[in-house]
Amino acid sequence: MVIDEIWTKIILTAVGILVAGIFGKITGLWKYLSALVRKDFRKEIDELEVHNGEQDNALTSIQNDIKDLKEDNVLVQNSLLAGIRRDILYDIEACMKRGYVPWANYDCIIKEYEQYKKLGGNSTVDAMMEEFRRLPHEKIQGEFDKKRKFRR
Repeated sequence: MVIDEIWTKIILTAVGILVAGIFGKITGLWKYLSALVRKDFRKEIDELEVHNGEQDNALTSIQNDIKDLKEDNVLVQNSLLAGIRRDILYDIEACMKRGYVPWANYDCIIKEYEQYKKLGGNSTVDAMMEEFRRLPHEKIQGEFDKKRKFRR
């Protein structure tokens, strides 16, 4: 019986050593694989950070371009307003000197004024338009209606 107990202890010890060795190898393999995965993830994270930085730079550039375009748009709008304002005031002044609005000028001035207002025109031209509307209008070239108003 003593021999059976000795063999049992030997077998259990051998199995324990084998199991411990296997678990040790598995643990070592696990650590090795984990390190490889972490290394790959770190590499990917670094690449993403570089790519993200490039995208941030591109986004900043686009935002600056949009800002510049908005400023340019304001300049163009103000230039258009100045040109339309000059044309309307010149045309109205010419009509006031004549004392009436020629039939061909009426629609042009009205359409210019509508565009001027859409672009954000101010009240300077509004006052002149009131004077313009009070002027008699030709019905057709050389003719006025009974009220000396233009009729379409």
